[in-house]
Amino acid sequence: MQPFEREGRRGTAADEALDAGTLLPRAVCCDRFEAYLASPLAPTWLLVPSIRRSRSFVRVLQLHTRYVFPGGEDVVVDSECELLRSGGHEVEQLLATNRAFGEDRRLSLRGVGRAVAHRLSLYRELEERLTRQRPDVLHVHNTFAQLGSAIYRMAAERRVPVVQTIHNYRFACAQAALLREQRPCDECVGGSRLSALRHRCFRGSLPLTAAALGLQWDQNRAARSGSVHTFIAPSDFVRERLLRDGVDAGRTVVKPHFAPEPSVRPRDGERPRAVVYAGRMVAEKGVDLLLEAWEMLHPTDAELVMVGDGPMRGPLQERYAHRGNVRWTGWLSRQDVDEELGRSPVLVAPSRAYESFGLVVIEAFAMGTVVVAPAHGAFLELVEEGLTGAVFQPGSAADLARSLRWVLEQPVSAWERMSAAARSVYCERYAPSASLRALESVYGSAITGEDVPEEREGRAADAVVA
Repeated sequence: MQPFEREGRRGTAADEALDAGTLLPRAVCCDRFEAYLASPLAPTWLLVPSIRRSRSFVRVLQLHTRYVFPGGEDVVVDSECELLRSGGHEVEQLLATNRAFGEDRRLSLRGVGRAVAHRLSLYRELEERLTRQRPDVLHVHNTFAQLGSAIYRMAAERRVPVVQTIHNYRFACAQAALLREQRPCDECVGGSRLSALRHRCFRGSLPLTAAALGLQWDQNRAARSGSVHTFIAPSDFVRERLLRDGVDAGRTVVKPHFAPEPSVRPRDGERPRAVVYAGRMVAEKGVDLLLEAWEMLHPTDAELVMVGDGPMRGPLQERYAHRGNVRWTGWLSRQDVDEELGRSPVLVAPSRAYESFGLVVIEAFAMGTVVVAPAHGAFLELVEEGLTGAVFQPGSAADLARSLRWVLEQPVSAWERMSAAARSVYCERYAPSASLRALESVYGSAITGEDVPEEREGRAADAVVA
């Protein structure tokens, strides 16, 4: 039974129960209220003093800590908020920030003091929101480093089910990226964290690494004790690491992220020979690897468009200033990024790290732009060799150059087939409608207390939205 529906009115019994402020299961289809109340699935502990007569929505409270430098996780949270609201659901956000520690990301006694004060303020506001809003679901996103285990206790005391999206690998990795010395590393997944201390994985500091592991232990202990009904992984790759690290398979579901429909139309017909990179310019994203491959490729009739910014931009732009076919744009608006993707045949994602998803890949697919990506992490679930793009050996500039050459030299008819396939994959798996159905399904199971169905324990594109 679907725990909420688009239409309907509650029956007389439900109205009387609501007016009296008696115990009532939440978000139950009105015309089945009495049957549901008599069923073994009906929870009898949700006290609802007042609720709308027609319940065609879910009331969601999003909890998220924004990063000092905005990234893909922040985009996902805001996009899901707007998606749910467009679907008729009621969404509030409680947003923390790590800026209390300081803009330069260094810890000081003053910064720690500000962070502690900020955390206490957040906890007070969360208690107030849980009491006032009475959400059907608390959807937790990034908790590091401002949100501790107390959030789960507060939700449990008010009988609010918790759903948590796992955006990165912080549940097992001190620095969250499964990367050490610019090489993928999952040594701590499912094992001892002593390796992280030995290698000072968090910002090269033993004390900071110990602190990060302490926060990780506190978070995992609370979240895995039963406080979280469902862990949402954006890819099978992330889910597999969750299971290796001890999370119950019956409490995990794969729901990929989505990309909104592009705000501009892609260029019709043959596109100019260009390759786009869009993202942060940091070592783990492989931007230096990309420029090394571009130097090897040495194309005379193609352009490399570098969209984004970061600490590596200045040195790399200076180093490759002699390359007249490299264009540096800095950060662009979403519409401008879509325009770059829509007039370019290829997007490249050269990441050295195990990406948990790859949001820019599906944004490219939405524009019918094929993708070149490394053959590891979640990229292998997104890009199919020869169908929607090409893959290369991770960390190899020579193999990246080979893959770029192969895509750029494809006949127009072959590229058009790949472009159409990329757009089709987006529409079937990563469009807003598919993600909304998946979220509603996850919330429904959490609200009714049902276990995650076994069929969800596969690829989300085939399972959650089926």
